[in-house]
Amino acid sequence: MKKTKYAYACIECGLEVPKWMGKCTRCGSWGSFKKIDIQEVKGNVGRKQLSKVRKVKSVKGKPGLLRVKTRFLELDRVLGGGIVKGEVVLLGGEPGIGKTTLLLQVLDNIVSNSEAVKCVYVTSEESLEQISMHIERLGLSESLDFVCDDDIDSIIATIKDKKYSLAIIDSIQTVKTKDLKGLPGGVGQVKECTSRLVELAKGKGVAVFLVGHITKGGDLAGPKVLEHLVDAVFYLEGDSASNIRLLRGLKNRYGSTKEIGIFNFNGKGFSDAKNPSEIFISSKDERIGVCKGIIFEGNRALLVEIQALISKCAFNLPQRVVSGVKKAKVQMLCAILSKYSKVNLFDKDVYVNIAKGLKVDDSSLDLSICMALLSSYFNKKASPLRVAIGEASLTGQIHAPGLLVDRLKVLKRLGYRHILVPKEAGSLTGNKEVIFVDSVASLVDIL
Repeated sequence: MKKTKYAYACIECGLEVPKWMGKCTRCGSWGSFKKIDIQEVKGNVGRKQLSKVRKVKSVKGKPGLLRVKTRFLELDRVLGGGIVKGEVVLLGGEPGIGKTTLLLQVLDNIVSNSEAVKCVYVTSEESLEQISMHIERLGLSESLDFVCDDDIDSIIATIKDKKYSLAIIDSIQTVKTKDLKGLPGGVGQVKECTSRLVELAKGKGVAVFLVGHITKGGDLAGPKVLEHLVDAVFYLEGDSASNIRLLRGLKNRYGSTKEIGIFNFNGKGFSDAKNPSEIFISSKDERIGVCKGIIFEGNRALLVEIQALISKCAFNLPQRVVSGVKKAKVQMLCAILSKYSKVNLFDKDVYVNIAKGLKVDDSSLDLSICMALLSSYFNKKASPLRVAIGEASLTGQIHAPGLLVDRLKVLKRLGYRHILVPKEAGSLTGNKEVIFVDSVASLVDIL
């Protein structure tokens, strides 16, 4: 019998080595090497064949298949205008976040509005009976095509035979090929199955959506090379206690990764969010420890609500509990306020939260966080129409962020008048109703 050869591959970056290693020399992760079997190369090795050379002008796509609309405005925004022919998209998210529901609705929308696009949903996790329950609950069409199989070769053969234009694989960690040993979800199985689906997409022009599982650390399960093989990587995020779902792009060869999709999610499935500019504002009443800010996600401006709470420290070591922004950012702002505004936060517990579970990394919210902290410290209510825009420096100065004029235009359109902006941007505002701030020391008087 021919002896099976084995190697070890890092599940984080895909590095293959002949012997097991404790630490990966490429990505530096520990304990990430898993055993895989090596398939011997068959055929004529070393035979060279010239690749075909073509001009760009000779490549013409068929009308109507270059961009297929999903009928979700938010999803089309993140995709870059729709689904591209031959595109491979990897959709990740926590269990129960709604990945299957969203893709079932996309499939129904396309089939109902475009007869030229044939679609199939391949499920290797759920049975057809379970999928039918989803269909009935969502009120979707009962004429959708489904395949319940976990053999990737049979799935690809079916897609070619039926000439499908769009295929959804749920999920990539549960399909396998008989050409490789090992259980589904292993490094070799995931890498090989994805490679075959990418070859199908590029060779036959089939758009493929792959559903991916999430690890405890919040990353996509499987080797890191999986994200390099596909054309786009999207994450579906949201708080289980909220009906808001966010779709973020980590990678997109056919669009911008800065766009964000906002959905409402309930028992009837997904729907485009109405008035997304103010969807993350929890209340419009006067409250203590609250200040609004404005950020840009792609070309869209979003109003966010900063919530802060300062309380007496119950232990020797003060706590800094943060949700939605980086903890290091809040610690830095607390140090700046303590030094330049004569507010002692070193012996206080500080809690900062972005309303409705939004995660933000925008330095223009520095001034909003400072105002929310001071409002809680002095127990002063903040106006519901107050918005603060500015970046805080380590010297205590407030500087203007990018796109300040665009932010002010959005706030004026939404009816916000009590706006705090850096003093250095006075010539850019053109608005007499704004309040100019030059340093964090002046925030106490303004409050």
